[in-house]
Amino acid sequence: MATSDKANLVPPAVSRDGFIFNGQFCVDVDGHLHKREDPATLYVLLNAVPPTTKDGKTARKPANSDREAHFYAAQLLHYGLPFLKTRDPAKKKLLTAFGGVNGRTLNVPTHILTLEAEMGKEYRDLEAKLAKKEAAAFNKKRKAEAAGMNTENTAEPAKKGKTSTPAPVKAAAQPKPAAAPKASAPTKASAPAKPPPAPKAAAIETPASPVKASGPSKTTSKIRSKAQMQRDISILPEDVARKLLNKLLEKVPEAKDIMAEELTKWEINTLKANVAAASGQASSSHLNTRTAVTPAAKAKEPKASTKAPKTKKVPKAENVEETVGNLGSMHTKKWCGPYTVRAPALAEHWDSASGPLTLDLYPSSTGVHIWGHFDFGVISGIIRSGSAAPSAFNVRIPFQWRGREDGESVMTFGDCNKGFLTFTAEGKITATMSGELCGDFTFSGQFRQAPKKSDSEAREAVKAWKSEWRNINWANYEVENKSRWGGWGGEEREEKPFESDTTVGYDASDDDEDDYF
Repeated sequence: MATSDKANLVPPAVSRDGFIFNGQFCVDVDGHLHKREDPATLYVLLNAVPPTTKDGKTARKPANSDREAHFYAAQLLHYGLPFLKTRDPAKKKLLTAFGGVNGRTLNVPTHILTLEAEMGKEYRDLEAKLAKKEAAAFNKKRKAEAAGMNTENTAEPAKKGKTSTPAPVKAAAQPKPAAAPKASAPTKASAPAKPPPAPKAAAIETPASPVKASGPSKTTSKIRSKAQMQRDISILPEDVARKLLNKLLEKVPEAKDIMAEELTKWEINTLKANVAAASGQASSSHLNTRTAVTPAAKAKEPKASTKAPKTKKVPKAENVEETVGNLGSMHTKKWCGPYTVRAPALAEHWDSASGPLTLDLYPSSTGVHIWGHFDFGVISGIIRSGSAAPSAFNVRIPFQWRGREDGESVMTFGDCNKGFLTFTAEGKITATMSGELCGDFTFSGQFRQAPKKSDSEAREAVKAWKSEWRNINWANYEVENKSRWGGWGGEEREEKPFESDTTVGYDASDDDEDDYF
């Protein structure tokens, strides 16, 4: 029964213009459903070079070394290109569609993105309606069961009450003696208040009483109004509330965007509160200093206090972080250095990620970016923040990362390798991270005082990390890929940054590797 109920919650796929949405945006080619592949992965597949023998001839391709023809045919439709069912022509058409500065950009037409959004909304609306219908049916069933249980429990005491005290029943319903058992009036509204308390005692002594008491508690634990839910949530312990939010985030995809929006609001409000409190202290200190100068100033103290709000400057929303930073709420020494990290989601799938993991974070020489080196067992590499370190705790910092997977040391990089890092109080960090190899996961870390690098060692480390970052690129990926199959792909080369973030007087928005993504 549970299996069939669960199956009813899955809405039918939405089909339109050759596309299908069944939770994912797909194309059906000869019965094969394919979602859109990202340009980075697709480019690698299209440029894969078969291995060569010692004589320089092309060796036989290993089994499953390339995707099927229907996969490439589906990608043509995903990117708005003419449909071709043969593999080689389809691959050629896709490859020639790449453009951009580096020749590795493949854009999805606007009308397809719009169609995907519309179909996704339609599918989620159907899903919500089915879930609502299922919940209503469940509640109706539970209410019926509860009503049946209450009828059973109240019927038996009513009969016993009648046999023990026949006189009150006859007096209450003399014209129609048979009506009293049907209506169960003594049980419903406690009408027989005039008779002596003996019937009540008999009702309490009946064995059905415990069942009656347990029935309603079971029902109310399943059926709750919105007001009841809000009241119960308000008194939840902190650890239980966190577990509930994590479960909601895992089970309800729509909750991810809502939570992200609310977290951002909370961060901004926290910063504003810190600024307001600090500004209030500064204003109070300033007034005390002025009134302590002369007795005349003391006499005019009320006037000074009324004029003070006019001179008090409230920072704009975009300058909140900078203002808090000027108050020195988070110094560099409080966050730069080594961290001991744990990533439970990685540890569940890879043994190499089960032990204590490492992360080192240091600012660039100008402080415009945070650079870091991480070793998470299954992956290792370099982190580069999209902004400077914040001036206050609990602010999310976006970052990108490039690295290598464990084992064959294959490079991994691109738009999907990104995340958010947050410094919290007491030397802790929390982060979300995503990439092609590991998907989405979270990790947390604890700051370690030692071994911490000196200023000169930190500068050298950041310099080395930048070099490693720039050597993880498309050109070197292809060189290594050909070498892995026994061929020679040419010499490796390091990317040249457009503007180094060690140079003074540049715009942070045009820093280093931004144009390589």
